[in-house]
Amino acid sequence: MQRVAMQGETPGNVDGIKTAELAYDSANNHYLALPPAPRPATNANSTAVDWPNDPAWTALGWRPDGRVRGVYQVTLTPTGFEVHGVCDVDDDGVQRQYTATETENATSKPGDEDVH
Repeated sequence: MQRVAMQGETPGNVDGIKTAELAYDSANNHYLALPPAPRPATNANSTAVDWPNDPAWTALGWRPDGRVRGVYQVTLTPTGFEVHGVCDVDDDGVQRQYTATETENATSKPGDEDVH
């Protein structure tokens, strides 16, 4: 149960970032590309870490409620943006990836890790 709760962080944050991107676009007429935070995606694991004070993320106006286990990034596409979230809550080296777009909430692609 604890792993399931930890895994829930990532899709929730991905959707929160999506909402912040939509609000940012409404105010500024463009989306922001954002670097991986709070660490490189290759280091996603079950250890919660502090969110960095990154100027790009600060400009978006989104910050998690506390420490995070996932890694988050926003890439721009020809038609909008994609929010990416990666986690490995059971530390088995297999990452679960979530993606949201301007029109879709966070989804995990088939074949990503299952939490038991």
